Amino acid sequence: KAGNYDIESMPSAQYEAFKDLKNVTFLSSFAPSYEYISFKLGTFDKSQGKNVTNPKAKMSDPALRQAIGYALDIDSAGENLYHGLNYGTNSIILPFFKDVYNKEQEGFTYNPEKAKQLLDEAGYKDVDGDGIREKNGRKLEIKWLTYPSRQELPLLAESAQATLKEIGIAVNINSTADHNSIITDMNAWDVYASANVNASIGDPEYFFTSFCLDSSSKNKGHFHSDEIEELAKKMAAEFDPAKRSELAIKMQQVILDDNAWVFCSFLKMSM
Repeated sequence: KAGNYDIESMPSAQYEAFKDLKNVTFLSSFAPSYEYISFKLGTFDKSQGKNVTNPKAKMSDPALRQAIGYALDIDSAGENLYHGLNYGTNSIILPFFKDVYNKEQEGFTYNPEKAKQLLDEAGYKDVDGDGIREKNGRKLEIKWLTYPSRQELPLLAESAQATLKEIGIAVNINSTADHNSIITDMNAWDVYASANVNASIGDPEYFFTSFCLDSSSKNKGHFHSDEIEELAKKMAAEFDPAKRSELAIKMQQVILDDNAWVFCSFLKMSM
């Protein structure tokens, strides 16, 4: 039917179908939104009043978390799955927050050989030759929880499933709209892939207070860091913008060094 129409939040997968059509203007701009994965690390210990790592949790092994980070081919996914509309990152802050964004932030780059080396050194071996590593008699299989309402997340899961298999890790994907209830079952997932607006108030403090503290409602994997807790207290009492930026950059590096999250890509919103 003739007329003028707007389509908002168009999935990047539809870009190819629209980009060459006549009478169609395709607009795309970065939003303060990110894709990333977090890991199930432990539980909340009421007696201590903080999160504690559970050694029985598969992702409590930092070598395994590192290996996963190095095995995700985010740049290739951005080009091939997202049609160049997203791009990889190590930062939780978008580049247009110039005082906080640090392009030198040390995180992960695609390096499958490094990932294999880390797994070898940590004792994960493919004993029976089926392509999947084992340790202490357990297959290296991870449960990957995500959801389809952010259309790029299932694509990220499928890309991860393929690249992690290459280093000997089996990935079982559960992409479901019911993720908010499933994530409360600590036996139902090992990795949670999600998207979030990390600078919704124009300030980096939001991410840390929402995701990284013992009291954070979105800290579903029960991450804990004494250093992050102390730095968050300093940020809450600091009003100088330059000093807040310094604290945010330091806090980003702390959580990257702890391998508690893998920040995958900035998202573009398309119309």
